[in-house]
Amino acid sequence: MGLREANKERRRSGIISTAEELFIKKGFNAVHMQDIADAEGIGIATLFRYFPKKKQLILAVATSIMESEADAFKNILDQPGRTAYEKLEDCFKYMKDSKNHPGAKKSKFNSAFLVYADNVLDPMDNMLPYFNARRRIADHFMELIDMGKEDGSLHSERCCRKIMLPILNNFSIYTQKLAMSHPIVDLSGGLSAENQLETVSRIYLEYLKPQQ
Repeated sequence: MGLREANKERRRSGIISTAEELFIKKGFNAVHMQDIADAEGIGIATLFRYFPKKKQLILAVATSIMESEADAFKNILDQPGRTAYEKLEDCFKYMKDSKNHPGAKKSKFNSAFLVYADNVLDPMDNMLPYFNARRRIADHFMELIDMGKEDGSLHSERCCRKIMLPILNNFSIYTQKLAMSHPIVDLSGGLSAENQLETVSRIYLEYLKPQQ
């Protein structure tokens, strides 16, 4: 990549990062393209050269978040010297921790984006990079299943696509819902989000332990 292309990519990444912060803080509708240009320190014409429409920028932010999630799971799977079961524990821990660190706000963005996509985006919008990033996450979970079959650290009958993928997907959705929950509408009976996530993850992990 030449210097010119590198500068363009750096600028594009900066715009996406700035837009992400504003969208998370204020919501899609409250943020205007001029707000993003001002925050990034560029002219509105420069912003439109990179993203002619606001929905294209929203989609770029959603894709960037999905790619960072895929990278995080890939890093977990690439850890040497750990069994598939231990890596599964690490996946659950990563998702649980996302409730408590700044990534929780990204969970809110992801949920809001799915609603936005259903109501605003159309088949002509290029969502392929976003779907590819989500597919990468599913592929990483499939790698985990293969690892479990190979090292025997996961339940031999339950270490399969039709069981493992729903468990991981449902737990991910559950963490996102807790990240979005409001204390005024608390139906948890006083249990903290951390306690709820720990309980659910332990149930899943116990279910996927190998047979004695």
